[in-house]
Amino acid sequence: LLDDARRLEDGYQAAWRMLDPKVMPAPQVQRLRGLAPVHEPHGQAFEPVPLAVALTDGPSAGGRAQRACTQCGNCITGCNHRAKGTLWANYLPAAAQAGAALLTGLEVLRLAPEPDGVRVFVSPVGLGRERFERTPLTVRAKVVVLAAGSLGTAEVLLRSKQAGVPLSDRVGRAFTGNGTFIGFSADVDRELAALAGAGDAVGPTLSGMFDVRGGDVPMLIQDTAVPAALRRAVRVMTASFGARGRRVVGWSVTAGDSSEGQLVLRNGRVAIDWPQAGRGRTPAAVDAKLTELARLLGGRHVPNPAWAKLPTKPVLTTHPLGGAAMGEHAAEGVVDHHHRLFASATGTQVHSNVYVCDGSVYPKAPGTNPLWTICALAERCADDLLRAHPALTRSPGRAPRLPTPSTPPGLRFTERMTGFFVPGAVARVTPDAKPEGAVPLSFLLTVEWPSLAALEADGSAEASTFGTLRCDALDPEPLTVAQGRFRLFVDVDVDSRTEMKHAFTATSVAGARYALLGTKDIVDDPGPDLYFDTRTLFLEVRRAGEERLLGTGVVQTGPLDLTRQVQTIHGVGTHGAQDLAARARFLKVFLGRVRKVYGGLVLPLVR
Repeated sequence: LLDDARRLEDGYQAAWRMLDPKVMPAPQVQRLRGLAPVHEPHGQAFEPVPLAVALTDGPSAGGRAQRACTQCGNCITGCNHRAKGTLWANYLPAAAQAGAALLTGLEVLRLAPEPDGVRVFVSPVGLGRERFERTPLTVRAKVVVLAAGSLGTAEVLLRSKQAGVPLSDRVGRAFTGNGTFIGFSADVDRELAALAGAGDAVGPTLSGMFDVRGGDVPMLIQDTAVPAALRRAVRVMTASFGARGRRVVGWSVTAGDSSEGQLVLRNGRVAIDWPQAGRGRTPAAVDAKLTELARLLGGRHVPNPAWAKLPTKPVLTTHPLGGAAMGEHAAEGVVDHHHRLFASATGTQVHSNVYVCDGSVYPKAPGTNPLWTICALAERCADDLLRAHPALTRSPGRAPRLPTPSTPPGLRFTERMTGFFVPGAVARVTPDAKPEGAVPLSFLLTVEWPSLAALEADGSAEASTFGTLRCDALDPEPLTVAQGRFRLFVDVDVDSRTEMKHAFTATSVAGARYALLGTKDIVDDPGPDLYFDTRTLFLEVRRAGEERLLGTGVVQTGPLDLTRQVQTIHGVGTHGAQDLAARARFLKVFLGRVRKVYGGLVLPLVR
């Protein structure tokens, strides 16, 4: 226990260095100047607090260029000036420098721990795959760290438990909103400039706090700037239009709660079951304290309008915590003190290769801002993980690198092709003559070019592909395709013959790997064959790393799937008119080359 405590203290220090918080100079923030002389009724002074906000231009702790805070007051709706010390500025670039590959656009569905690793079921989002089917991709890992926040982590664990993974029955329990309440002091006797967009230097969302944790109901009361997007609503809500809203200030209060919420699955999605949320004496105590504070400032208290007007008393929180609470055994918590998942409803047996590392491990409401503690726990968890799995330590001498972003726009589409595979066949098979022994085969792949300009310059520019493949002759479960390659137009004979080329590896859930090579022949044979050529792919299937053919096959894009495929064509890194322009550019490339081969008016001709 002493060692754990010592390492947690080390985690706090490491997290402080990475977050790099600083106290905002009082002369720069009008709220700090206006509130500094104030003492709340218990005598606690308004104290500036350290913030993860850059005060000068320069590199962040993760090596990313940051700009000094512009005092715009829009922190909570997203900093547009690269001043806020969020993950992009610290831990994520540090991970990339250590060799991590950062992937986005994937929803984790569930986990399946195994003796030698973990299967992770994921679903790409925003690619149009759901237009065809919802087959998940499977990724295998030696160790998995689940850090999706309280709601996301509980959702993944609940789905995993539903699928038969042995876990603690405490999954989803001990959920807390950390006793978060909001309110406003309006028409105060000093200018505080807390509404962004009014032309004032507002400063960050938060600048300081009254620490009232010594009272009957412990609480922290922190000033809150209102972002420009909510300025009009707050001015109407507080009925304070004088002095351009300079005499209004928001308050965010953290007071703790019963931590008796429960996260459950409803229609496959997480939901909160907590009928008594926000009840008890805490809300009344917070409301009374904010009323006293508004009186001290010569103004009036305006409570959260949803709380004051609606009978359901909806609870707002900026600190959702719990759902995978830490405990000494499975009857008490979901993870042990090393953050490893308990592997049963009772006892101390764990899934040694699955760690949970986020705010969900809180066993109860801390009653204070949890960020620093979450980061400290993560630092200690990383230390524990590397002690247990020393082979995961980065090899010495590996050069740190940051990913080089592609030049937008890129282009992507998703396609499904269906047909059959003939084990043992060495010659091409045709779609209209299905031989004996043929087994259904289909795949659903997303194709993406990082640069549309490169494709325009060279029709054989390589695209990446990923997705799923189904073929019972290879595996009864869907296989996952990752890091495949696709070339749209590869010249064989100039002006007369072109090929479209697919090359990808499909991996089964058991780890078996199969290499598939596919070719579409784009050639002007006698007769109307454009439609047949562009939708028919001839396949060769091998075990990865072997030359011997396992068999051949053929797949085609059906008319309905072709319609869906066209709807998934989009520019990458574009939106609106730029997206339309990217699609038009791709169509021009495609039709231009097809017309070059087939001549005449290009139309979808049926064979």
